[in-house]
Amino acid sequence: MPTPDRGAYGILRRGGDVLIVCQKTPWWPQPFWSFPGGTADPGETPLVAMAREVHEETGLIVTEPGALAWQLHIEREPEHRDLEISFFEVAAFTGEVVVDDPAGVVTEARWVTPPQAISLLSLETTPQIVRPTLDYLTHGTVRRPQWRFRNWVPGVSAELVETTPQTV
Repeated sequence: MPTPDRGAYGILRRGGDVLIVCQKTPWWPQPFWSFPGGTADPGETPLVAMAREVHEETGLIVTEPGALAWQLHIEREPEHRDLEISFFEVAAFTGEVVVDDPAGVVTEARWVTPPQAISLLSLETTPQIVRPTLDYLTHGTVRRPQWRFRNWVPGVSAELVETTPQTV
């Protein structure tokens, strides 16, 4: 089985607000909101990828990465490698938000309340994939840190195969 593609996203908080970014990609017809993050470069760990992506998309510098909040494993069609995405709670960061994404994908960044984020993120590309994010924003934590999906068709569907409950 080939090594999956990897991605990493950062959850940044300021007071009661969270930082989300608006992305316009060539593979999706309309802009969508997410936490800052993206694809890991070859050889990058998820933590390094998350810190780099946060800086590229927002100008903020992650000084303490924080804990892993949850992971997604997405089984894709045979012609594509599977995808593993890690979401980290950023413990500390410095700087001011400045959108200057070298890839030109991020068009806006906003500090918003969790209910505002839920409203914007609910419109995300594949609702099934955004479920852990909505769980996190609703409950302040993800009750199931491992999520596995298959039959992923962007913007259409993803079958939830399995979740791993939080251990106490």
